[in-house]
Formats: sequence, C-alpha cells, structure tokens
Amino acid sequence: MLIKYASMQRFSALLLQKQLIQAVLVGFYCVLLSLVSLNIQAASIVLTPIGGAAVPSTSPAASAEIIAFQAQDQRLLVANSKPAQLEVFRLTPQGVLSHEGWLAVGQSVAEQVAEIGMNDVGDLTSVAVRDQDGLVAVTVALKTGQPGYVVFYTGKTLALVGLVRVGHLPDMLTFSPDGTHLLVANEGEPTADYSYDPPGSVTVLAIEKVIEPGLSVLRSATELQFDEVPGLAAIRTRHAAAGDAAQQARDVEPEYIAVSADSATAYIALQENNAIATLNLRGADGSPQIERLWSLGRKDHRLPANAIDASDRDGGIKLRNWPLYSYFMPDGLAAYTVAGETYLLTANEGDAREYAGYRDTRRVAELRCRLQLSKADQDWLATHHQRERRQLTYLRGDAALGRLWVEAESDHSKVCAPLTALGARSVSIWHAGSGELVWDSGADFERISHQALGEDANQGDSRSDVRGPEPEALAVFTIADETYAFIGLEKTNGVMVYRITNPQQPEFIQYVVADPKRYDGPESLLVVSAEAYGGTQPLLLVAHEYSASIAVFRIDMLP
Repeated sequence: MLIKYASMQRFSALLLQKQLIQAVLVGFYCVLLSLVSLNIQAASIVLTPIGGAAVPSTSPAASAEIIAFQAQDQRLLVANSKPAQLEVFRLTPQGVLSHEGWLAVGQSVAEQVAEIGMNDVGDLTSVAVRDQDGLVAVTVALKTGQPGYVVFYTGKTLALVGLVRVGHLPDMLTFSPDGTHLLVANEGEPTADYSYDPPGSVTVLAIEKVIEPGLSVLRSATELQFDEVPGLAAIRTRHAAAGDAAQQARDVEPEYIAVSADSATAYIALQENNAIATLNLRGADGSPQIERLWSLGRKDHRLPANAIDASDRDGGIKLRNWPLYSYFMPDGLAAYTVAGETYLLTANEGDAREYAGYRDTRRVAELRCRLQLSKADQDWLATHHQRERRQLTYLRGDAALGRLWVEAESDHSKVCAPLTALGARSVSIWHAGSGELVWDSGADFERISHQALGEDANQGDSRSDVRGPEPEALAVFTIADETYAFIGLEKTNGVMVYRITNPQQPEFIQYVVADPKRYDGPESLLVVSAEAYGGTQPLLLVAHEYSASIAVFRIDMLP
C-alpha cells in the first residue's frame, strides 16, 4: 500500500505506559497543565485542564502544528512537519487522547509523483477535515522551489484518494463551511539567497459533495495570483516603489484563510504584506475572483493603551510608550458574524523577511539613515521621556529603542521613515466590508502575561526587542449566544480568552499557561463541540510546535 498507516503494535509499549501514567497521575497532570490561570473579568466560561498527549517522536525535529478533528471516527489529526507525516490520535468522550499511528504523507507524494524523491519533500504544513464526510486534505511543500501538493484521504479508512498540484509553498488550507471548496494559501517564499522568489497565490479547489474510495475529488482547480488585484500598489511589498505589479505580486505571501459562514467570501491574511485580501467564491462569471486588497495600516505606540516592552536590556518587563509604530501583520485569521455583519479577528504576530540574500529589518541603533522626529513627536518625547536636546541619541540607547528590530530603511534613504516594528503584539477586530479597525487589545498581552508570569514574560525579557509574545493561533467559538476568542501566544506560551460578542467592546476573560516542560509554543487551536466528540462539554485543543504535544482543556460554563 502507498499509505503507511502504523499499527497499534508499533507503539503498544508506549501507549500502555502513557495510559498507566494517566490513570495514576491524572490529578497531578491537571495541576501541571495549569500553572498559571489569571482571570480579570467576571467570566462566563473558564478553561479547565483535563489532560494531553505527546507525539511519539520518530524524528528529532518532530512537532505538533496544525490540528483537525474528524468527528465521524473521533480522530484528532496532527500535522507533524518533519518527517512530513500526519499523526492520528483517538479522542474519547472523556477527553483522553491516545496515539493510534500515522500517515506517511511525504512518502506518498514521492511514490505518486515520479520526478519527486524523498529528498525533495519538504514540510507537511497543514491539515483540514470536511465536516460533511470526514474527507481529509493535507498540504505538502517541496524543498526545490517547485509547486507543492494537496493530498486527499477518505474519512473512515484513511485511504489515499489522490493528490493535486497547487502553488508554491502551500502553507495553510481550509474547507468552506458548505464543503464545496477547498482553499489553499500558497505563501511563495523566496529561496534563502533570494535568487528565486515565486509568486504567492491562492488555489481554489471545487470538490465533489460526497467522497468514496475510487471516486474523483476534483471538479475544478483555479490558481489565483495578485498582479491584477485592486489595492496591490498600496500594500507593503519589497518592490512597491518600483510600481511593477508583476514584481509586487511576487512579494505577496498568503498566510491564512478564513471563509464566511455563508461560504461565499474568503478572507486571506497576507502577513508579510500587512494586508487582507477578499476573495469572492461566486464571482461575476461564477468563478472565484480576488476582488480587493487593503492595507491594515500601523499601530501607534504613543497612545497610552498601546504601551510596549521594546528592549531586552532595560532591566526587565517595562511597558512604555514611544514615538514608534508597528505593522499588524496577522498570522491567524477568523471570521464571525454579529447582527448580519461579518467581522475579522486577527492574531498580530508579525514576521520578517530574513534571508541570506535580503533582510527587511534592522535594530534601531544600527539604522544607517538619520533619525528625524516631527515637531509633535519631539514635544511628545520631551513630555514623556527625555527633555534634553539629545533626544535621538537617547532613543538609540539599549534601554530605549536601540535594541528593537524595526523595518529597515530603503537602499537610498538618508532620513529614516517613522520607526515601525513588525507585529502589533495584539489581537484585532476588523469590519470585513469596510476594512475598518473596530477594536485592538492594545498592550493587554504583555501587561497580563507580566502580571501572571512576572519577569518570565516575553521569554524572560529576551523576546522584548523582537516581537514579544507573538500571538499566532486563533479559534472562535459560540456557546449560549456568546462568542469567545481563544488566542495562542507562541513565545510567551499560553492562551488568552476574550468574549467578543460585542466587537466594539470585547472583554478579557482568562489567561492560561500550560506547563512549559510539557507544552511549549502554541501553534494552532481547535474547539471541538461536545456533540462532535460525544462528551458533555466542549473542548479546546492546543497543539504546541516546539514540544510536539497537545494540551486538552474543557470549556466550562459558569453560572
């Protein structure tokens, strides 16, 4: 068989050991999971740790990245990027995870495509499940700069259905809620020496409603690029100044896709470009079309609500305001509807282009251009920080902004543009129609994590000069007519919970941090309803990349 589906025997000893430990130490295990739980607002829900599991390591680089739940067979599927395999777990009605085996997805690609060898196979980047029939889709990137692949498996038997070629470096995929389309974000990152930069794109796969072994999956496949999309000239790209649409389109890097509840519109996070794209799945001629792009603008860190810990050499976690801006640059993206209006939730992680042949960041102290402040910023700085005339020297100091990584100056800039960091260290809500910023969490993540973790926040202050807590993963869930957002902080480690029923006035509910020895680096979040896994309460599952483990939290309703 092409698919290597491991038997229980391969891991029987390990599973037995884990089950014994879990049976004897379940209470202790829950204590380890919730070392920190901070509640600020009167909460209507609370996350309660009930267990977790680790990916059995078949590689030193094993990870637990994107997760998807297959309700028909009570399986949790976990993307293990190296060695490009899909881990298969069983989820019981008690919320217990047990490892059953894996699918050797990378090997399947190499065996199915004659010109591809195992050395050409790169990361397994994402997994999605169609709710209607359990159809599984997995993305595999190639190391060679060639376009990647989506591989399909049936629901019940996990038999190989087929694979289809998509764009360069597929990074994420998702089914539309009605199950008729699969959308793939092809990031199109350049090679390390920047000698080749493929275009970013989105592949839209129209698929059959019911999949059985031996039946064709695809009805059509459309790859959409960005060179003719309105708004391209206004977003952040390396070649924006040149006015070359084809070059700018190569700089577009789709990161994440969310689809509206009616399956009519998709929203695409272009992380490095600090932008969102809107894709109409039912275009004028019936085919999908990217209709517009809009820039997310900048966050102003002079404002009291937007304080930031900008230095790893200022003696600890110190949130202060500065004459500084930041690009939002979201990774995770979710769409939800309130009173007939669609809103977008973004996890503003930030990301830099850091290659041997090109880098778009530099520390403030290392900028070669001349810092220049407006009269308003000079007055602001005199009021808040430095009344002396040597304000710019002060800003370049290690305890001020000197250590902070910001957008590098352009090649011929003599005067620095406004200092702009990469990543807003927050979660934001946007109106999907107008693109207007409705709400931003401001300095919440750094402030709350500092309250909970003390000087251990921002990885012991070591991440303060880069992108701080790095909010990355998102999940949105509605229960009892209230909508909640769960945000995973990759570097600070932990999950923030907000009630977002009112997009204009979200409320902080809880911050929970798992035991860092077992759970490190939240990469993706998934809410599983009680009906889906046969339990009594919904669950939040958190996949941790660095520790290759999954934490399980029960979502409890409070009176």
